[in-house]
Amino acid sequence: MENAQQQATERAGSLPQAVVLALARHQKYARGLPAGLRGNLAYVDFGGVALVGLRLQSLVAPGANFSGCNLSNTDLQFADLFGANLEAANCSGTNFHRSDLRGVKLRGAILVGANFQGADLRPGFLVAAPTKLSGASLSETSFSGANLQQAEMSRANL
Repeated sequence: MENAQQQATERAGSLPQAVVLALARHQKYARGLPAGLRGNLAYVDFGGVALVGLRLQSLVAPGANFSGCNLSNTDLQFADLFGANLEAANCSGTNFHRSDLRGVKLRGAILVGANFQGADLRPGFLVAAPTKLSGASLSETSFSGANLQQAEMSRANL
């Protein structure tokens, strides 16, 4: 088994094989390797899965469910996560640089050291609810240049 596929398989645990293969191909894409293919994982249920330290920049995953996932130190810069659910996810050290996070649910997420530089956290066009950072741990988090218009931050640990 190739290294990228093996890495994705080990971390993805209970995901369907097609999703594991798409993650492995995306890892190759992110590294500029042959046979790489940008992942389109819209509306996939990743709930509770460990995706620690993966290179998922430019991933297309609007509406995906990452609730309870361990995404610590994962690179999601330039990702399309419009309307995704990241509630109670561990996003410590995760890179969301310039990602589309409109309408994302981050309630109870651990965001210590996460990078939101240039990220779009406004309410989404089809997702009228604001981005929810309620109860999120935001210490040492960078929001430099991020659009936080109407982002809900009640009970967030700043």
